[in-house]
Amino acid sequence: MNKKLLAGAIILIAAILVISFVSVHPAKQSEEAVRIGLIAPLTGPFADWGTSIQNGMQLAVQDTHHTFDVNYQDDGCAARNGVSIAQEFFDVENIKLIMGPGCVEVLRPIAPLADSNGALLLSTGLLDDAIFAEHPSVLNFATQISAEAEYMAAYLESKQVKRIATIYGTNDFGVEFSKRLPESLAKRGITVSGTNSSNLDITDFRTIILHLIQSKPDAIFIHQGEKQVGLFAKQLREMGYDVPIYGGYGTEADSVLNAGGSAVEGIEYTYPVNSADEAPEKLAFDKRYAEMFNTTPTATSRFVYDGMMILDKALDACAASDTTCIRDYIRHIGKYSGISGDMYFKEDGSLVRPFGIKKIEGGKFIWVTKDINIF
Repeated sequence: MNKKLLAGAIILIAAILVISFVSVHPAKQSEEAVRIGLIAPLTGPFADWGTSIQNGMQLAVQDTHHTFDVNYQDDGCAARNGVSIAQEFFDVENIKLIMGPGCVEVLRPIAPLADSNGALLLSTGLLDDAIFAEHPSVLNFATQISAEAEYMAAYLESKQVKRIATIYGTNDFGVEFSKRLPESLAKRGITVSGTNSSNLDITDFRTIILHLIQSKPDAIFIHQGEKQVGLFAKQLREMGYDVPIYGGYGTEADSVLNAGGSAVEGIEYTYPVNSADEAPEKLAFDKRYAEMFNTTPTATSRFVYDGMMILDKALDACAASDTTCIRDYIRHIGKYSGISGDMYFKEDGSLVRPFGIKKIEGGKFIWVTKDINIF
């Protein structure tokens, strides 16, 4: 073949390949990166959970149609840190899309700032019911604390628990649980025999344990920091008490196992049910996650991934700067099925997911039931 013809053919083939690649990946090639902030507790009592949020985001942006420039920030689940980060995002970085905060005590003081700056808070944690009516900037990719409380109360009723003692952390998660769980228990004829609140950095639960045991409970429910759940179980068993322990879905963390050792065996806790458990997309995500981070993803890792896929779809219809359009798009999705399973978006920005019960057995987190009827 003539050298000139050969060179021309090579150039033509290369051009076709470039055009083909651009046509398949137009946003990745042509548009300006969408700036988004992530606020999560990467240190502190919920660090394992916060890291799982960051990890989920890192995998998600590899798969989005649009290109994202993510600014990762650690709030330590402390309101003052979160407010400072949000102000930097809004006033200096001009970032109006935020994944998080995960901790509701951080989200609450940020929400008015997001409202006034036309920003969106794409929450990755459990929220109280009132926040959606108060703040139009808030959308949820997890669910509400009241929903988890309903599922736990229904399960305790099925276990014929009549009297339960409760212990909560003094953060907003714990305070909201301390309101919603007793409401749900009362509807099912279950009495709260005793209750106690404690700081998230507490390490000695022995006095609290004595107080709770004196109320003669059939079981104890704990909503605390990851390490603290393990320490509580260990000290309860060391004091000779074998009363069953129940918890929320934050119980599924390596820190619980590390702090509690064999004492955490048998703890049962609520956990989101994933209808996509055996779906190829979910299994592929879990495999990639394990290979990249040398650990297993949490439910929230998948919440974040699905949240980013939904945001990615919203940006096909809305400009990145048009947060009202993005908000309305997400609010009106209705049912969405992703790697975290089925979810149902409401028009106020809240989200409903089903919960089941898991337990710690043999140092692993295994399912007890995925079928709890709260209706």
